[in-house]
Amino acid sequence: MQNIKGLYEFIVSRLDENGYVVQRGGDWIFVDWSQMQFGDKMLAEQILLWKAHLSMGELAKICGEEDIYSERASVLKDQIDRDFWNEEKKAYVDTIYNEDKA
Repeated sequence: MQNIKGLYEFIVSRLDENGYVVQRGGDWIFVDWSQMQFGDKMLAEQILLWKAHLSMGELAKICGEEDIYSERASVLKDQIDRDFWNEEKKAYVDTIYNEDKA
């Protein structure tokens, strides 16, 4: 569990102030299996992060450790629904942009 926690904490240390995965200069956007818009924050990466939080919560329970991860998953899911859902299109959008860069 320590190795997994170490990797998880590394990932969490690179999130922005809102808890999102963000693109940094030189990053490879590995989610490239379809035509999509690329921006500062991509939905597919946030969904993978959400799943990582959920998985860490399950592992913590199995290992008898405190589950601090499920709450992070819940907060992130609420943010995803708020920021990526487009009511007009009735769908999630691929990406959101940092208004400071627009």
